[in-house]
Amino acid sequence: MRRRTRAVAANLAALKAETAVKFVSPDEIREVPVEAIEPGDVVLVRPGERIAVDGEVIEGRSEIDQSLVTGETAHVAAEKSTAVYAGTLNINGTLRVRVGAAAEGTLLDDVTRLLDKAVETRSGYVRLAERAAQLYAPVVHLTALATLLGWVALGASWHDAIVTAIAEARAHGDLSENAEYDAARAQQGFIEGRISELEAKLGNAQIIDPKLLDADGRCVFGATVELEDEDDGSEVTWQIVGEDEADIKSGRISIVSPIARALIGKYAGDAVQVQTPGGVKRYEILDVRYE
Repeated sequence: MRRRTRAVAANLAALKAETAVKFVSPDEIREVPVEAIEPGDVVLVRPGERIAVDGEVIEGRSEIDQSLVTGETAHVAAEKSTAVYAGTLNINGTLRVRVGAAAEGTLLDDVTRLLDKAVETRSGYVRLAERAAQLYAPVVHLTALATLLGWVALGASWHDAIVTAIAEARAHGDLSENAEYDAARAQQGFIEGRISELEAKLGNAQIIDPKLLDADGRCVFGATVELEDEDDGSEVTWQIVGEDEADIKSGRISIVSPIARALIGKYAGDAVQVQTPGGVKRYEILDVRYE
């Protein structure tokens, strides 16, 4: 039982995300350590990502797999005002989540803490079993030695006697626990799942050359769009790309981001409005290029 409890604790530990994508401004995101996220911050959770925080959905719709945290196998629908928890898996939609707890105080932390306490708590029966286990190995070794000497005394060769003694020892089994092995297996399962996820994405990927697009000046996937902020007059240039290619620092925004959704289908000279956590932003499209 203690071994299974440790294995479950190791599985839960593997679910903890080390980083999260945080909104550092209404239009800029940055991947930061979970320790740098505070309650009230807003984070972005893309499809296929594990949620790194406890919080509440403020924008987006998706389904959440909570099975490894709550035990519920059915996916849970997530939309505005839905509570989500660290360690759960975002299935098919992009979410914005307002943080309630991040590095400490999450549901995953509470469950892990209870499991750790269960592992450390030793009843009188467990202590008695451990004392018996300490005597078990010497008893097995003495039994194997007695088997060896007995077969030699009966005229068996040393080789046959040793083989028989080893078989006798192995037949008694091994009471030792291997939490490190269990943790490694849990981590292996997590990595293999991630590899399968990436293989599926690569299998469905398509290469699009923006220079070959014929969109008649419209904002489409792959287009580079030059915008002017109507509030302060600043200019910014973004290329609309897939979710896995998005990188705000490099001027690439995801096709599922609010601003990309507002731009799709528009032309140079059009004005767009984007709802952000900081309020409504207004932009004028200065130019649409395919490069």
